[in-house]
Amino acid sequence: MKLNYFIVAQAFTFTGCSSDRLAVASKHQVSVFEKEEDAAYEGSLNREPVNPVATLLKGEEVLVLKDTYGKDYWACKVKLKSNKSGWALCTNLSFQGGG
Repeated sequence: MKLNYFIVAQAFTFTGCSSDRLAVASKHQVSVFEKEEDAAYEGSLNREPVNPVATLLKGEEVLVLKDTYGKDYWACKVKLKSNKSGWALCTNLSFQGGG
């Protein structure tokens, strides 16, 4: 049983970790927020809308510094070409190469 758990944990580590990797915006526009929770709840009907600190256009590159999972989301802390950092939904990004 321990061996199976180890295999599952290793698979999750390799597929889930996206830090220090280049990514590009995969949607027409991708909002980048100051806080992780603002990215996580983007578009929620039961929360006040929060203005993004930046907007990426489709194909625009960012460096993913780290990622985190919540109950219903996967958020990435990204560094923009302007050296600003913020949070975006990882599901709105396409990852480039290995990391």
